[in-house]
Amino acid sequence: LYKIRKRIRLANGKIRETLQQMITSAKLATALQDSIITQRNGRYVIPVKIEHKNEVRGLVHDTSSSGATVFIEPLAVLELNNEIRMLENQEKQEIQRVLSDFSDNVGINAETIAMNYENLCDLAVIFAKAELSYSMKGIEPFISDDMKMDLRNARHPLLAKEKVVPISVKLGYTYTSLVVTGPNTGGKTVSLKTCGLLSMMAQAGMHIPASEGSVCAVFSDILADIGDEQSIEQSLSTFSSHMIHIIDIMNRARHGTLVIFDELGAGTDPVEGAALA
Repeated sequence: LYKIRKRIRLANGKIRETLQQMITSAKLATALQDSIITQRNGRYVIPVKIEHKNEVRGLVHDTSSSGATVFIEPLAVLELNNEIRMLENQEKQEIQRVLSDFSDNVGINAETIAMNYENLCDLAVIFAKAELSYSMKGIEPFISDDMKMDLRNARHPLLAKEKVVPISVKLGYTYTSLVVTGPNTGGKTVSLKTCGLLSMMAQAGMHIPASEGSVCAVFSDILADIGDEQSIEQSLSTFSSHMIHIIDIMNRARHGTLVIFDELGAGTDPVEGAALA
């Protein structure tokens, strides 16, 4: 294939050199419409004024839309143009042969290629986890078998390090429920998200952004209701939307489930909330 393409380049060079000499010669100065080399139907031609077409020996391949110009392939480059067309056909055949051989080899080694692809994907995930751990200065947490969590100086991995206030959360030792209180914009939601996200990261075999000695549990499920998700289609208020999520979570929760509620009962209507109270 390399040899064929090299021959095509050489033939193209010879044609352009020959035609360049023709269009710059004084003999054809008045016959040419423009001193350019162009192509028609894959063959090199020169534009000749219609009234001077008999002055250039060659084959007419096309006519301009105005009819004032004919595009002629001079006899001097006819053989070279033929050679290029022949070489281009050889190039197509060679490409087809290479692709066919390649396809045959892929088919023969399909099982090995598929296995190597899976291994490559696994390695890509491992290296991605390592790169993330390095960038966020992560640590390998201890994994608890008895549903205990002890996050020490934990940081949300998506927040800039210099703006994060680390938190420490302990759960499952002397108590299994934790209520986080504080003023607005005090970091309650971020703290809850940090606990849930770091638990999922640990269960996915990832390092977590926290201090050494941190402990993570392996939960059967991690269920959360965080944020205001009003549904216009269902005409649900903020309160109703939260209640639907909470009911779903309570129905799915079982032993070993980490349940996270953010602003439980947010948007409560005084009348509707009275029944809950």
